[in-house]
Amino acid sequence: MPTNDLWEIIGLALACSLPVVLAGAILIRLARSWSLAISMVALVLIPTVATFTGVLGASGVIKLTGEHSGITLGVSDSRITASFDAHGDIQWSFSEPRSDFASLQPGQISVQNFVITLSTAVSTTEIPLKVSIYDVDQPVVSVADAAPVASPVTLTAGTEDVAYTISAATLLAEMAAKKIAVEINLTSNAITPGIVGAQHPLALYRAAGVPVTLSADDEGVFRIDLTNEYVRAVTEQKLRYADLKQIARNGLEYSFLPGASLWRDGDYRAAAAPCAGAPLGADTPGPACAAFLKANDKASFQWRLEMHLAAYEDAVLAGPFGRR
Repeated sequence: MPTNDLWEIIGLALACSLPVVLAGAILIRLARSWSLAISMVALVLIPTVATFTGVLGASGVIKLTGEHSGITLGVSDSRITASFDAHGDIQWSFSEPRSDFASLQPGQISVQNFVITLSTAVSTTEIPLKVSIYDVDQPVVSVADAAPVASPVTLTAGTEDVAYTISAATLLAEMAAKKIAVEINLTSNAITPGIVGAQHPLALYRAAGVPVTLSADDEGVFRIDLTNEYVRAVTEQKLRYADLKQIARNGLEYSFLPGASLWRDGDYRAAAAPCAGAPLGADTPGPACAAFLKANDKASFQWRLEMHLAAYEDAVLAGPFGRR
């Protein structure tokens, strides 16, 4: 690029940025002259505060520092009031008839935005105020049981759809009984919410008998593959080969592959009737087993997994873990 063009670009950039810099300096000077430290407010309004009055209401304080004499307060809406208290802070309140939100459904949020204005003879400062109204018609919550002791739950006829709480112990027991598998993404969980090591619920699921599988979640984003997750399960979660073997089997058992499973009722010690007694993973299963595998994709993939497990154990582990 020619030198003259470069200097022209630099001059243009400075010319465009100079007004912004000057405006910023003026604002800083005004803020210092007022000595105001303004806290932005975000309010989540719980509708049950107005159960008996029919009016949703809330209030709060915006902390200010410095002298506020000569400053006039204003509000953008009649639903908001604001005034200075004895400490020079702003006391504000919000109120609105509950009926205004009659159409709001459970889980929906209505966000109301307001502005509190601080004015002098020469300038104005605006403080945004956000009020969020949610679950105005939230259903009554019936406590079915309480942690840590789980107990059988019987819901009264006609209240089956009413929200209710359930303890972790009850939930885990139900998941284990119904064989509801949980997909575990160790790397994703470590990077996104920061849950690692003993903080991760993997051990909790396994101790409760809940089937788990491992997943890479998003290989393109996290730059990993499924092998990485198995390595992490060993190094971080201290799983053994037998644990990994069960998890690998779970990956197929609880997949959406069509057809019947190779295993009887999810028991990895008992093959389905057509393949019962046959050496798992054999190159040439018996006629009945071969026909069963041909007719069921899931069983076929499971048989191939057993072939690979057997080959690995024979070649690398010399069979200390057996074929099961």
